[in-house]
Amino acid sequence: MPGLGDYLDQAHEMQRQGEFLEALWCYESVLRDPMIAENLLLRQTTGMDMARLLLAEASRCNQLERRQRLVSRAIAILSRTIMTGAARHPAALLLAEVYGLRYALAGEASDLLAAYLLIDAIIEDEAPSQILSEVEKLRGQFASIKLLALRQDARL
Repeated sequence: MPGLGDYLDQAHEMQRQGEFLEALWCYESVLRDPMIAENLLLRQTTGMDMARLLLAEASRCNQLERRQRLVSRAIAILSRTIMTGAARHPAALLLAEVYGLRYALAGEASDLLAAYLLIDAIIEDEAPSQILSEVEKLRGQFASIKLLALRQDARL
């Protein structure tokens, strides 16, 4: 009987081969397995990998509604699998980035607020300098997105 590691390896292989649905199924299998509760780091890592897969698919999609569904699913997965403490910094950073992406797609101010709240929590946790550097890049991206939205509103 295959274990969690086998399904995760299979997911990575399917992802490399461009098999979106098969990779998604493998990640889902890992996250639904009751044994995942015993390994929180594996759960978070799997959630991050699955979210990245969903985001990659969203970037290839030209249908706005599907892109929004994929991004929202990535948010749901990351929200369920995120850990606490310092180990959560990479996942929290990715979650903030995905909230920013959903804001760019749908213009919901609550998404931008959620992204900034996550960033503030990372800073308060005294994250390592590499993470803080990524936080600053993300803040710059959010500022650009917000400025673009304001310009579009001004044109209307």
